[in-house]
Amino acid sequence: MMKGGYNDKTRDKHIRTGGYNDKTRDKHIRTGGYNDKTRDKHIRTGGYNDKTRDKHIRTGGYNDKTRDKHIRTGGYNDKTRDKHIRTEGYNDKTRDKHIRTGGYNDKTRDKHIRTGGYNDKTRDKHIRTGGYNDKTRDKHIRTGGYNDKTRDKHIRTGGYNDKTRDKHIRTGGYNDKTRDKHIRTGGYNDKTRDKHIRTGGYNDKTRDKHIRTGGYNDKTRDKHIRTGGYNDKTRDKHIRTGGYNDKPRDKHIRTGGYNDKTRDKHIRTGGYNDKTRDKHIRTGGYNDKTRDKHIRTEGYNDKTRDKHIRTGGYNDKPRDKHIRTGGYNDKTRDKHIRTGGYNDKTKQETNTPGPETITIQRNKRQTHQGQRL
Repeated sequence: MMKGGYNDKTRDKHIRTGGYNDKTRDKHIRTGGYNDKTRDKHIRTGGYNDKTRDKHIRTGGYNDKTRDKHIRTGGYNDKTRDKHIRTEGYNDKTRDKHIRTGGYNDKTRDKHIRTGGYNDKTRDKHIRTGGYNDKTRDKHIRTGGYNDKTRDKHIRTGGYNDKTRDKHIRTGGYNDKTRDKHIRTGGYNDKTRDKHIRTGGYNDKTRDKHIRTGGYNDKTRDKHIRTGGYNDKTRDKHIRTGGYNDKPRDKHIRTGGYNDKTRDKHIRTGGYNDKTRDKHIRTGGYNDKTRDKHIRTEGYNDKTRDKHIRTGGYNDKPRDKHIRTGGYNDKTRDKHIRTGGYNDKTKQETNTPGPETITIQRNKRQTHQGQRL
C-alpha cells in the first residue's frame, strides 16, 4: 500500500491515496485527499469524498453524497444532483446546468454565472467574481474574493467584502464593514476603522496604524506587528509569525504556523505551537504542549515528551526516541517507525523502508524551511 497521508483501518487492497482514507472498503480507489467510507469502485478524487455512492466520479476536492454520474469538480460538491457540472470549488445543491465556477456556488439558480470563488444565492447575470459573492444585487461587480451584500458599483476586491459601503476599496482578502477609504489588505479586515492598514490575511478590529500582517490579526493593539498568519490578541511588539499566533505575550517569536499562548522566547516553528513553554523548539507543524527541548517536527506533535523526534506529519503522544514518520503517528510506542501515512497504535518494531523514506527526506527539507521562518 502506498500512503501519503492518513489511512485508518484500511481493509482493502491496492488503495492508493495521497491523503485521508478512513475505512475504505473498496478496491482500486485512487484519491488525492480524503475518502471516508467510499463504497464505490474506480473513484478518482483529489480531495474529500464522503459516502460517494456513484461510479466514475472525478473530483478534485470535496464530494459529499454525490449521487450523480460524471460530475467533474475541482473542489466541493455537496449533494450535486445535476449532470455535467464543472466547478473548481464548492457547489452546494447546484440545481442548474452548465454552471462554471472556480469556488463556491450555493443554490445558484442562474445560468452562465462565471465565478472564481463563492456565489451564494446570486440572482444576477454575468457576475464575474474571483471569490465569494453573497446576495450580490449589483451588476458588473468584479471581485477576487468574498462580496457579501455589496451595494456599490465597481468595487474591486481580492477577498471578502461584507457590507462595503465605500467606493474604490481595494482589498486582497476579507473586508467586513469597512467604513474607511483606500484600505489595502490581502486578507481579512473586520471592522477596520483605521487608514492605510496593509495586511495579507485577517485583521479583526484592528485599531492600530501601519500593521503589516500576512494572515489573521484579531484585536491587534500593537504597532508594527509583522505576521504571516493569525495573530489573536497580540499584545507584543515585533512579533514575526508565519501562521497563527494566539495571545503571544513574548517578544521576537518567529513562527511559521500557529502559536497559541506561547510564553517563551525565540520559538521557531513552522506550524502550530500550543502552550509551548520550552525554548528553542523548532517545529514544522503542530506542537501542542511540547515540554521538551530541541524537538524538530514537520507535522503535528501533541504532548511530545521525547527528545529529537523527527516527524513529517502527526505525532500524538509519541514516547519513543528517533521516530521518523511521514504522516500521522498516534501513540506510537515503537522505535524507528517509518511511515508515510497514518499509524494508529502501531506496535511493530520496524517497517520496511519505501516511499516513506522520500517523504522523510522531503520533510527534513521542510523542517529547514520552517526554521528559517
